[in-house]
Amino acid sequence: KRTDKLTKIVIGLLVSWTVFEFPRAFGRSDLAHIKDTLIPAILLLVLLLKNTKLKFFRVLGAIIISSTILLLLIKLPLNVIDFNKVLKDWKFPINTSQGNLIVDKKDYAENASKTVDFIAKNTNKDDGIFMTAWYFPPFYALTDRRNYTYYDSLIDMISAPSEEKQKKVCDALITSPTKIIVHNPSFGFDGKDELTFAKTCQLLQKCIEENFSETEKFGDFWIYMRE
Repeated sequence: KRTDKLTKIVIGLLVSWTVFEFPRAFGRSDLAHIKDTLIPAILLLVLLLKNTKLKFFRVLGAIIISSTILLLLIKLPLNVIDFNKVLKDWKFPINTSQGNLIVDKKDYAENASKTVDFIAKNTNKDDGIFMTAWYFPPFYALTDRRNYTYYDSLIDMISAPSEEKQKKVCDALITSPTKIIVHNPSFGFDGKDELTFAKTCQLLQKCIEENFSETEKFGDFWIYMRE
């Protein structure tokens, strides 16, 4: 009875986990996140198969578990090899007074370092900065400057454009002491022109251009300063 009760509790937790995760995944801009929701769903499926009275499904559950364990064991040494390769490739530092960040491209590290230096020289600690692209380094942490908007990157603005969200970001940028925006109008998805910031976020692009001036370009990092 205690085992049955524990099984019901576990099933309930897995059902809840799955139910809450699926809408959350669909609500995110990158649908690749949906793969994360498969974990509780698979665990739930295996548990249900294991506890069924039909022998076929119990055997099927055992096969799924065994196959998963086997795949993990096979993949483990490959992951170790990949991890060692990553450690060797990531060797270019972005050195700041707040800490260091190691990246895998020399020009990226140099341009990011120039961006950090520019922000440090042209802002005070209470001044805000804002970054638009999700692939930018953590400039907020590297410069010890605040982000006065809700977003730390605008990834969902590209895949699910919303004028209402753009207006909120624009209002936050204008009314707050945000002094610098690190931006690149061409960033987007899959190299497609129609999925770039300039095409999907025209309202926000106009807001940036009207209230901030393009001042410097360090590779992909375009610096816009408040007028």
